[in-house]
Amino acid sequence: DNPDPNRRRRYEIRDLPDGHFESFEFALKEMKNLTMKEGVAKYGPLFKNEIYMVAFHIFATDSSRGEQAHFGAHFIPFHSALTAAYEVAVLTIT
Repeated sequence: DNPDPNRRRRYEIRDLPDGHFESFEFALKEMKNLTMKEGVAKYGPLFKNEIYMVAFHIFATDSSRGEQAHFGAHFIPFHSALTAAYEVAVLTIT
């Protein structure tokens, strides 16, 4: 289906192939339920849990250096990086 195994194929959530939604849902539940220590032990160093992701966003919005995630040209690069981090974490689990 994807001729280049090094490229990721992204889908709109309603168009996921059979079984992919269940894998995605499982990954999100693991990210929610595991501590960082448990997740890294189970899935390796690329694992990040939900608390890590939320903290990443909070620290960027409430930084002593000022707002680092919104209200400027940095909005898209920051949120692209956050989305990529989520994607890596999900792929690490699935």
